[in-house]
Amino acid sequence: ADKSTKAKIKASSINKSNKNSVTTTANKKNQNNSPTYYIQFSRVFQRHVVYNTKTDTTSPNANDQVIQSFQFLDDAITSYPKARIVAPRDVPFPPPLCTIDWTSLSSSSSSSAVAAAGYNKIEEECETTIAGMGLFGLCELEYDADNNHVHNRNGKYPVDTTTTATISDGNNANQQQQHDVQSNEALRTLLKLVSSSSSSVIPRHFFRLDHRRFALGGHTPESITINHARVVTLLSRARDGGSSSSIGLAMSSSDVAFVLSNFPQLCLYDTLELETFVRFLLAPLPPTNIPSITIVADTGVGGEKVDWPRLAYEGYGVGLSLEQATKAMRLMPELMALYYEDSRKPSVGYLYTQLQQQINVMSPQLCDEVKMQLGQFLEGADFSDTLTLGYLYGYLGISWKKLRLLLSAFPLWTTNNLDPGWEILQRGPVRSSLKRHSLDYLRQRLQIRPSDVYKMIKTHTRLSTYDAATKILPTLDKLQRSLGLRNSELRQLILRMPSVIGMGTSEKDGGKPSAFDQRLDFFQNEAGMSIKELKEAVVKQPSLIQYGIDSSLRPKLDFFLRELGIPHEHIGRIIHTSPAIMGLALTDTLRPKVASIMKLCALHPYEVGMMVAVSPPTLFLSQKGKIEPALKYLAIALSLDEPRDLGELVLKAPRLLRQGLETSLMKKIDLIAEALPPKNMEDSKRVAADILRQNPALFDTSNAVITERIDRCVDAGKDVAQYLLPSTKGRKKLFQHPAREMGDPIFMSSIATFDSSLLKIYPDAASSAKEMGLKRADIVKACTNGLPLNGHYFSSL
Repeated sequence: ADKSTKAKIKASSINKSNKNSVTTTANKKNQNNSPTYYIQFSRVFQRHVVYNTKTDTTSPNANDQVIQSFQFLDDAITSYPKARIVAPRDVPFPPPLCTIDWTSLSSSSSSSAVAAAGYNKIEEECETTIAGMGLFGLCELEYDADNNHVHNRNGKYPVDTTTTATISDGNNANQQQQHDVQSNEALRTLLKLVSSSSSSVIPRHFFRLDHRRFALGGHTPESITINHARVVTLLSRARDGGSSSSIGLAMSSSDVAFVLSNFPQLCLYDTLELETFVRFLLAPLPPTNIPSITIVADTGVGGEKVDWPRLAYEGYGVGLSLEQATKAMRLMPELMALYYEDSRKPSVGYLYTQLQQQINVMSPQLCDEVKMQLGQFLEGADFSDTLTLGYLYGYLGISWKKLRLLLSAFPLWTTNNLDPGWEILQRGPVRSSLKRHSLDYLRQRLQIRPSDVYKMIKTHTRLSTYDAATKILPTLDKLQRSLGLRNSELRQLILRMPSVIGMGTSEKDGGKPSAFDQRLDFFQNEAGMSIKELKEAVVKQPSLIQYGIDSSLRPKLDFFLRELGIPHEHIGRIIHTSPAIMGLALTDTLRPKVASIMKLCALHPYEVGMMVAVSPPTLFLSQKGKIEPALKYLAIALSLDEPRDLGELVLKAPRLLRQGLETSLMKKIDLIAEALPPKNMEDSKRVAADILRQNPALFDTSNAVITERIDRCVDAGKDVAQYLLPSTKGRKKLFQHPAREMGDPIFMSSIATFDSSLLKIYPDAASSAKEMGLKRADIVKACTNGLPLNGHYFSSL
């Protein structure tokens, strides 16, 4: 790109490596991934849109083709790895809290500028004002001079190195003073433009605008004046029947003055974004043969899967009339908000007063109907949203289907209720008024609705006390960066276990690792897991990174290694495939299940360990409801008189206990018996049982596969009994313990019945004596007489 029109701030080394790791996983199905593609955030739809430039230049243009959109930036990059990532239209260059080495542009052939001192991540303006950005910050985006009006003090870009030095880190007093003067002038200009001398135009509520926002947005008196004129035109363009090609509303001069005096933030927005919003309101509904749109319109479900920017580009919208759109925006300008901080509507008292003056049907019955029709959008939302939607339906006649489409397309149409309500208050410690900034940040970072935030706080009430900049942002960043989580995976994790946000992730005094870092070290160095395995395990079971190391994780690791004799190299696989196993109680769940299998099958604990290594979910099965009934049935049905015979069978097919008793184990005997040559059923079942004894792997096979194999055998005229015998190849065992290690196992319990509270399973009496500091003869004697030894009971199998 030409250095006179382009600039890009490179990411820091850490963020750059994260970005590269994402872009390497390209979507191979995308055959049209052209370098002319670029990704830019749409504030209207709160989605990251992939465009294809229509012109010869690579500069973004308002009429560029919309290819596809995504909720999360990393998903867009994965699908379009060659696409440039362009900053939103309304973000200035340099972006907030980023610093540029301008001399690098003139001293090298590169068109990129370098972040001189990085940026402060505690200040969320640089990295969290854009929904779905994840670990990306504004400093990592590409900035276009033509779209962002980027100029230095001499009106040129880049600067001439002979006249300008490197921009400082932002602490230069003179530069900061000039910045403050300019932003204050811009604020005063806006207040003059939106103020009205008419006594009929009285602001209905106070709005928050300060020079800091003007500074962060790079606004000047000139840019405010230009934008104000454009907004006025957009709001009133259709009043006198403007041209068919122009987009706008039909507000009168007094209506425009009312809207801007109450919602002056409109003058800070990019007018192209506002035009996209208005165009979507007025554009016709899409065809009814698009199933995803029909489902959203009828039920409100699946809106996040609809590509709204693409739909808008194709000329579709929600089909409001010009009168409906104009009156809706006149009553509630906040519906045009492009930022979460601007989307909160006036007080409920004001709305009741104003709406009752215009519509006498704003009743409790109407509010109840709104909640019934649009409940999935309004759970956890402010009551002002309910009143607004009631007005749109009851007075303007906008159908429920269209309202569902609007609420699905525009996430900012609903806001979080800051009143926790009695249902949350009774669940635990919670603030009397929720922190709006924290809730809005969660919605942006995770791309979720108020209903999701409400459910999170119900689950973990302390979430209401967390600050966005000092707690939520650093924790989510640490989780995502350390585990290599995608944005969608982070959302899945937090929605399932919001208490993870409360976990300590920063170093403690004295440089002691945080609780999260200690768990990370445990899984990597003690359990032998890779980061990829740990990430996948945590996504399946988020509570895995909350279990206590000394109270839960390390004792279970010792159980697998020492009591079940599982080699260390297999531990990571067990946790990876079945992470919930680390949450099971050791003394009352895991050991009793192992002991039950050992007793019924005459197996050594190391042999049960081999079963667990092959099929970890076996330990999830109910001892009384599944394990013991299945084993007892197999012993009878297959005529296995000796427990060891049953044990040998289970060792050959470790997964068979996971099969349903009636739907699988019994069914397989019947299927094979029915396929045998005509005999009486009792003889056929006896032959079927003999086949299964010789080839227990058939128990692990689905009923459909066995039926197919039998049909294939019958069609070929082969003997079913011979056809189902085991293959000589077999499946290689994961590991094999030497026979000399297989002594008589010893159980240690705190109760004499050994039904529960099993404290330890030893491979033999010598091992238990050594650990307990006793003689082997004492352990053997305690097993025989049933009397406690040092407060513990022992039993030999």
